[in-house]
Amino acid sequence: LDYLERVVQLTLRYPNGFGRTLSAIEMALASPFEIAIVGDLGSKEAESLLDVIYGEYQPNRVVAAKSPDDEAAGQIIPLLQGRETTEGRPTAYVCERHVCNLPVTSANDLLSQIRK
Repeated sequence: LDYLERVVQLTLRYPNGFGRTLSAIEMALASPFEIAIVGDLGSKEAESLLDVIYGEYQPNRVVAAKSPDDEAAGQIIPLLQGRETTEGRPTAYVCERHVCNLPVTSANDLLSQIRK
């Protein structure tokens, strides 16, 4: 946590950067949620999943998304690797510390996973 002490010193020196500093501290101390979305990102179903994810400010979220046919995204972004849609519907995977819950396709199910 020595590096956080240095960050605090920078915050005192550059107070306009304080908000970003708090986000950095949050990411360092909290366990971030990792959320992968796979599906037609322009669909209403995907939109409702994304509304849940971005509906509340949560600095400890990492989000990655891809369309089902985007092979390159899975190779570049480990969180998306091997992720598939469920029955062709946009699907969300919520993970914490590299352990994932069962995939969900409804906004309500996603909300219950990220609000635990």
